[in-house]
Amino acid sequence: GFTWKTILDGRLIYSPDIDNDRVIGQAGRDVGTKSYASMPIKYDEKTIGCININSFRKNAFDEDELGLLEIIASQIEIAINNARRAEALKESEERYRTLFEQTPVGVYTYDKNLVITNVNDRHAEIMKSSRDKIIGLDINDLKDKSFNHIHESAVRGHESYHEGCYQSTTGEATPFLRVSCAPLRDAQGHIVGGMAIVEDITERKKAEEALIQSQRVYESLVNTIEGIVWEGTINPLRFTFVSKQAERILGYPLEDWTNGKELWVRKLHPEDREWVLRFCTIETSMKRDHVIEYRMIADDGRTVWLRDIVSVIVENDEVTGLRGIMIDITDLKTAEMKFKESADRYRTLVENIEDLIVETSADGRFIYLSPNHEAALGYKPEELMGRNIFENIYPDDIPVAMEEFGRVVLSQTSGKAVFRYRHKNGSWRWFESTGQTVETATGELTCVIVSRDITERRRLEEELFKAEKLESLGVLAGGIAHDFNNLLTVILGNISVSKMKLDPKDKIYGRLAEAENASFRARDLTSQLLTFSRGGAPVKEFVQSLGELIIDTANFVVSGSKVKCEFDIDDDLWPVEVDEGQISQVIHNLIINSDQAMPDGGIVNVSAGNVELGTDNEMNLKEGRYLKITIEDNGIGMTEDLIEKIFDP
Repeated sequence: GFTWKTILDGRLIYSPDIDNDRVIGQAGRDVGTKSYASMPIKYDEKTIGCININSFRKNAFDEDELGLLEIIASQIEIAINNARRAEALKESEERYRTLFEQTPVGVYTYDKNLVITNVNDRHAEIMKSSRDKIIGLDINDLKDKSFNHIHESAVRGHESYHEGCYQSTTGEATPFLRVSCAPLRDAQGHIVGGMAIVEDITERKKAEEALIQSQRVYESLVNTIEGIVWEGTINPLRFTFVSKQAERILGYPLEDWTNGKELWVRKLHPEDREWVLRFCTIETSMKRDHVIEYRMIADDGRTVWLRDIVSVIVENDEVTGLRGIMIDITDLKTAEMKFKESADRYRTLVENIEDLIVETSADGRFIYLSPNHEAALGYKPEELMGRNIFENIYPDDIPVAMEEFGRVVLSQTSGKAVFRYRHKNGSWRWFESTGQTVETATGELTCVIVSRDITERRRLEEELFKAEKLESLGVLAGGIAHDFNNLLTVILGNISVSKMKLDPKDKIYGRLAEAENASFRARDLTSQLLTFSRGGAPVKEFVQSLGELIIDTANFVVSGSKVKCEFDIDDDLWPVEVDEGQISQVIHNLIINSDQAMPDGGIVNVSAGNVELGTDNEMNLKEGRYLKITIEDNGIGMTEDLIEKIFDP
């Protein structure tokens, strides 16, 4: 309708005849309106309402009446405006009063003569005084005049501030203040005084001083750390701070680090530059702190090893910078290299020496075994790791070995033991071991044992002992053989004379022939004794067929016995160079052994055949052609004690 038209247009609307009016609504027509006038009411140039006058007759108002209506509307508008301004002023004063009283800073006002006219409670609290004592004070008469100049500047039309320690006039406070002063003007803009805003910054100053002191301590600490403390940005990579140690460690002035000339990148060791930059880029992009060791070239050309401990600074899930510390580890790296060289030499020595080296715990368990254990004993080092060192020692040798090991550990002196140790294949090997305790870096006591395989030496010692024993027996055997030969000469002479006087068909003749053969064999035995007495050197000669000798000797031994021999002799046995007497004696002794092993009778299997041996044969014989003679029985066998003495004379 016309009401909204008036509000929207903000001007007087007069319709003398609604028949020609398109603005009035249907409700106005229904009540009988014939003409109307609508006048806007404004506040601050904005239409806030309107006054409407409806008439039941057409052309109800002339120009004078319309002018009167505009005057009435204007007066109403003035009244409304005055009322609204008064209310706004009251609200403004109330807000000012609330702000003045409730603000967390001190506020006071003063006139052009610098006399304080009002003060809030917070300022009185800061001064440890009261409003009554402060209001009315002349600023020129205050005890502390260090802030007077800013008050005077304000009444001259200038804003200013001052910070400093202040001595209260009406109280005992000596706070550190920041006071800001500004001119105070009336409605016409004339300066009538000034307003001061007072902030107690005592705690802030203490914090600032503490921060300064902390920064001094931090700088002192940073500059005394044996490392380069640094901070930097990325994109571009640039150092923003580097501690003084950089100049001492690498020789470059501090400004060369922070001038954006990429000193760090340029002075990375050429062999390290590419992978270091790649590694740091990846770790930074992953927002991960990282530690990296690399080389840099110092100003004097030295190569310096650095361990760089880097922290990635992340804010709002974005990398904003880096900080870290570079520690000079050149001496450590040099020591590591020397240690590695020493360790390599030790490892080479351990892995190539024939002696076995082990390290054990104080309770006798393996904690290290040299790799050559597998070659010497058949055990891989990991098979014995953690196991008891005595479990494979020969049972009779364990007490002595344990006693010596315990003595070494308790007295922390060196020790020595000789013992037998079981090979993985079940055989026993002789070892001579020396041990010494070692204290580790953690204070743990271990024992290092070096063992040498003396199996062959023991065998040679035993052979030497046997040789010495055989030499003594040889002297004895030589004397017996000479005496026995003298007796045999008499016996054979008498047998020969007796046979000459008998008929060969006589039974006694046969008995004498057997006695003669036995005497010949006895003579062969004395010949062997004489050979043995001269050092055992055999009298070798070529034998075309050893088969007959084997058969004759075996049958002779078992004649009259419950034991029988069965033979498997190759027809084409190779000729051999042997001492017939000695080889016959060997077969003779073996058959006797079989016969004695089967007191209730049995079969002795005797076989002989040709065999060719290669270089890697089990008997360690020279490569070539040999005869192999095998004698087997089903007897009770020999005890271990007898086996050890099998080659004794």
